[in-house]
Amino acid sequence: MPPKKVLKIDPQQCKLTSFLKNTSSAAEELQNDTSSVDINDNIVSKEKSEKKKDRKFQSMWLGLYSWLRYVPSENNADDYMFCSVCTDYNKVNGMSKLAKCQNFQHSTLSRHVSLSEHKMCIEAPLHRENMAQCQLKNESREDKAMKVLLKCIHWISSENLPLSKFKSLINLLHDREVPDVFAAFYEIRL
Repeated sequence: MPPKKVLKIDPQQCKLTSFLKNTSSAAEELQNDTSSVDINDNIVSKEKSEKKKDRKFQSMWLGLYSWLRYVPSENNADDYMFCSVCTDYNKVNGMSKLAKCQNFQHSTLSRHVSLSEHKMCIEAPLHRENMAQCQLKNESREDKAMKVLLKCIHWISSENLPLSKFKSLINLLHDREVPDVFAAFYEIRL
């Protein structure tokens, strides 16, 4: 849909009412008129359309975005907001603490949420936790395999069997599907 066209009234043009009454008040009214008319005959104030909208930080955004931080100032001209997550990971973008974002619009926050850089910073703690769990799981599996190998060595020595039988015992345990014993055996040899 095309945007509305706004027709501006030329102050030199006379209104229909000025033709009907020729008084000085009508001329003053014409000079003081600061309105414009759109195609639908709706009056739009020039002052409102020319004035820049004064945007302010909305405190409800802090509830919507847990990563958002707001730094107020005394004169409200130096207020800014920033993304604590991107700042913690030293990312340089429009919402870092160094950038001091003063574009107090919800669309700014929506765009920031969709940035891949921001998403990576949000997901980083989850990836670290998953990595730590995988390492613990891997270490515990290796520990169990080492315990089995040590028990095999203890059994061989307690039965007074030659240590050369250790490899055949490991092969037997591998055939019996004792988990990770065979891999642990070869890690020890290296």
